[in-house]
Amino acid sequence: MNTSVQCHPSRRSERLADNLHRIEGEAPRDAIASQPSLGAVSPFRRVLVVLDGSNYAEHALPVAAEIARRAGATLQLAHENLLLGATFAERSLSFEETIGRHRQQLMRDYLEACSRRLSYDHTEVLWEALRGSQAAADLASLAGRDTLVVVATRHLGPLGWFQFGSVSERFLSLGASPILFVKGYRWPVDLSAPWRLRRVLTFLDGSPESEEILSSAASLAKSISARHTLFRVVPTMPYAGIPWKEKVDDATAYLNCLANQLRRIDGQSEELATEIRSSDAPLAQVMLTNAQQTESDVIAIAARKRSGLAKLLRSDPARYLVQHSRIPILVTRSTSS
Repeated sequence: MNTSVQCHPSRRSERLADNLHRIEGEAPRDAIASQPSLGAVSPFRRVLVVLDGSNYAEHALPVAAEIARRAGATLQLAHENLLLGATFAERSLSFEETIGRHRQQLMRDYLEACSRRLSYDHTEVLWEALRGSQAAADLASLAGRDTLVVVATRHLGPLGWFQFGSVSERFLSLGASPILFVKGYRWPVDLSAPWRLRRVLTFLDGSPESEEILSSAASLAKSISARHTLFRVVPTMPYAGIPWKEKVDDATAYLNCLANQLRRIDGQSEELATEIRSSDAPLAQVMLTNAQQTESDVIAIAARKRSGLAKLLRSDPARYLVQHSRIPILVTRSTSS
């Protein structure tokens, strides 16, 4: 059962939000403030790690295993080639027709070896359930709201990221699952090194689209018993004639409203905080700087749907953070355009 509450900014702040959305090329938000609706916040039951056999991808293993241990969740391993089943299925080609039996066995041996290296009792190798031309559909049904998908990223140039974007968005479109992007490196991962997970920083900009990350961020914070901070950036420059103090007051009331709703649902008031930062710098840079200064271990943000040239012409803070941050980025895809 969902609980809904209205977080009303002032009318002048609504005009400010509309103007900022027009500047960014987005549709203006409604005159009435957003009405976030959150269901029960519960720890993740499954943590799904996507691997491809490279050292880069394996850097997702330690953070995924740590989250699974703290949440008491099942840790599942899958090979990235299984995710390509969507393309194969569209052309009516089966998994066996596109990948030879020898390679299938190598993939399976690799996943089982990774499972043994983790030394975590509740680890599953997803193989039989995801074979065949329906692999993508099976994974989509498996990756529900109680599943956290963990993927490691590589450093890519602008053109490389533009091409890779369709792959990352395919992860987001596989189901309702949030995705935790972890920085990957070319050297082998040290699975014995402890992974610090104490603070989750969630970015909100006052729009309904940004609020779609709230449930996933709260679930992650609850899964790992971390401190959860709701964060918003307020411009210092005067927009629409609104005084800076009024903008700060509205942003503070907005975050407090959302925090109170989460407290009623989650009941962990001592682990939930709000923070406002005034800056005219690019949002992604402000978020990254603040996360580093506060020693946050995860940044949570909703990604806006963009395709084609819009990926290059419009900046998306989520895209920038996934590409440049060494701090893990929790992302959900906004269902609004």
